[in-house]
Amino acid sequence: PGSSSSSSSSKDGQNHVQSAGSSGVDVGDGGAVLSRSKKNSPRPLEEVLAVMVEEADAGLPPGYINLDTVSKHLMAYPSRDKLLSELRAQGYAAARCHLDARAFRTNARMAEIVRACEVGLGIKPRATSPLVNT
Repeated sequence: PGSSSSSSSSKDGQNHVQSAGSSGVDVGDGGAVLSRSKKNSPRPLEEVLAVMVEEADAGLPPGYINLDTVSKHLMAYPSRDKLLSELRAQGYAAARCHLDARAFRTNARMAEIVRACEVGLGIKPRATSPLVNT
């Protein structure tokens, strides 16, 4: 309600939806759902579907973790993709999240995520984090 949309082609030749809505999800021609990035630019349907397939792993619990939450326990902001690679290398299930470009899903607990950042990415935890030495 109260949202209008129009279709446009981009330089890459893919159709995207331009919308005045603020839901973060737009409906394109034929009902195709397109997500919007943090910079409010439309993401191609193929990209959104690829992320959704990745996060459909049965080993992943419901919900997601935003990197802002993780970074509160660390001295630096981790790269989402590098963190996911490290978690997978340590045997955890991990996937990007289609709802938020800075979020991910994993079966690792927060203390294990912080430890993966420290060991695998070289990012030290904050001394004030309750997860230090757990």
